Amino acid sequence: ELCRLDLPLVKLPSPKTRADAGIELAPVETKPLGRTLSCNAVADFNQNRYAAVRPRVEGIVRQIRTDVGTTVRSGDLLAVIDSASLGEARAEYLSARALLDLAHKHWQRLQTLAERQIVPGKTLIDAETRFTEARINVSRARQRLRNLGLSASEIEAVEKNQDTSSLLSITAPLDGVVVRRQVATGEAVQPTSELFAVADLRTMWVYLQLYEDDVNEVRMGQRITFLVGGDTQHEYRGTVTWISPEVDPHTRTVRVRAEVDNADGQLRAGMYGTGRIEIEPPRPSLVVPRLAVQWHEGAPVVFVQKAEDLFEPRRVDLGRKQGPWWEVTAGVKLDERVTTTGSFLLKTELQKGSIGAGCCE
Repeated sequence: ELCRLDLPLVKLPSPKTRADAGIELAPVETKPLGRTLSCNAVADFNQNRYAAVRPRVEGIVRQIRTDVGTTVRSGDLLAVIDSASLGEARAEYLSARALLDLAHKHWQRLQTLAERQIVPGKTLIDAETRFTEARINVSRARQRLRNLGLSASEIEAVEKNQDTSSLLSITAPLDGVVVRRQVATGEAVQPTSELFAVADLRTMWVYLQLYEDDVNEVRMGQRITFLVGGDTQHEYRGTVTWISPEVDPHTRTVRVRAEVDNADGQLRAGMYGTGRIEIEPPRPSLVVPRLAVQWHEGAPVVFVQKAEDLFEPRRVDLGRKQGPWWEVTAGVKLDERVTTTGSFLLKTELQKGSIGAGCCE
């Protein structure tokens, strides 16, 4: 409840004094204010739209067809690897297919002869066994090609074209941008070597570090805003997608992850900033600039302009703070004009004229 004792008015020598002292004014306004939690945050790639590209074969890099920063589509050629093991695998597959065809024809011929009782049944069983073994060998050879990174259509092309080439095309696994390249032409690579990394930058992840006392107010789907390095011109908006089930034993913070829109592509992995989680949705509130609020005798005060050179100090009740604004729940009315820059000068004048005039009970 506000103190009932009025504070003395502050009168300047002349209207020109206000301008000379740099005292500025702003109206009491209505703005939508919500309740937010602010914390440190860092951006990262969206790991659901990120891929490390590995060859899955050992070999020598023969061609590089892309570079960092290049926008690629799924299936675009990134590099070509010369792998002896791939050539052997293709030849093994073609050989297994040829043996399967022979085993199949031999089994069909013996089946006809067995029906005429020209050959014994054991001979037919032996042929059927070899046919089954041939099919298993084809399946094994096909699976080896799949393990080496060939798609079903590429395996069909091997058989159709009788291709025993040792060259393997490395393609982009998704639409995105090449964000990392770690290979050069002529370099020897292993199956687990990372050649490239491709990321879809249209969305990014932001990790927020919340104190354990605050995390109980956070829910999945709540809106967040990420400001990079305090730059209010670049705000990235998204929603909470994950809340860690553990507390960091060293910092006593909980990680919260949000997915934010990055349509302009300006947000980069590793950027630090401030994350704001919307705990309560915005509602219309009476606000003044934070610069307007001064403290007098332990209570918040604003200076309301009554004339060009006359100002009334008003004790106010304050609500929530958001950005440059402070909610006022009592003490001022809409469209009244209050001082902002230079308010402390009026506070100095007020203190000169109110010594010993403390607040009543």
